[in-house]
Amino acid sequence: MNKKVFISLLVVILLAAGAGFWFITRNSTEDSAKTFTANVETKAREFATSVALPEPLRYKAIEKPRELSLTGVLAETNRYRSFEMLPPLTLNKELTKGAEKKLQDMFDKQYFAHQSPDGKGPAQIADAVGYKYLTIGENLALGNFGGDSALVKAWMDSPGHRANILNKKYKEIGIAVGEGIYEGEHIWLAVQEFGVPASLCTAPERSLELLVSANKQEISEIEKRIDEQQRRVNETEPKNGPAYNREAAAYNSLVEQYNDLSSRTKKLVEKFNTQVETYNQCLRSHAI
Repeated sequence: MNKKVFISLLVVILLAAGAGFWFITRNSTEDSAKTFTANVETKAREFATSVALPEPLRYKAIEKPRELSLTGVLAETNRYRSFEMLPPLTLNKELTKGAEKKLQDMFDKQYFAHQSPDGKGPAQIADAVGYKYLTIGENLALGNFGGDSALVKAWMDSPGHRANILNKKYKEIGIAVGEGIYEGEHIWLAVQEFGVPASLCTAPERSLELLVSANKQEISEIEKRIDEQQRRVNETEPKNGPAYNREAAAYNSLVEQYNDLSSRTKKLVEKFNTQVETYNQCLRSHAI
């Protein structure tokens, strides 16, 4: 938490010959508008980039291949989760679209890896299909499997893929299965995209951040006006009478504006920083 600056109202009496005037003064410390936590997106990404990527599975069994299905893979995946008393994963259309893009890309470019030849991985795929996530993971399989149950069992027999399937933090899944030509051989590919949706954590209010920024700018402008008005007060002679009192009153009015805006901004800063900390705690709790 940034250091908070407390602006207080201090009153001093300046006595002049034959007359007196009350001056409201301000602390000569940093204004509280400078304490807000900037760039929330950067903070968020510190915890929102965890990606679980076990080594892609090449299936070497010689069983007679059978057709794979999205619904069958989903059912088998959730069946294994139920054995561990875990809630079922919900099929997500964006993640499924991402899985389909991944599968087609591997056939088109003839590779079998989490990262494509042009450097795109699961995070980039999720971004491309508009899936907002806190955490994402991916399982890949290549081979002619004996059906949906054989495919998911092969993943379950692999520690890294099993960890993805049974990860209690994942809430949603996208699935794609398909057959095509890979390295001259007619074969099946399967993709699972796991996700923790960003909607689980409430992001800090962008409008609040903008308001604090605007207040910071306004406070800076008032400071300049205060300095100029203080110069006018110091240069006014004599130090009594209507002219002097008028300049002094103008100075006090500006300081009151400064102190009031600084006090209100400090409260906004505290609210915003609390939101940021709550958000980051949520992100940490959902990281893999």
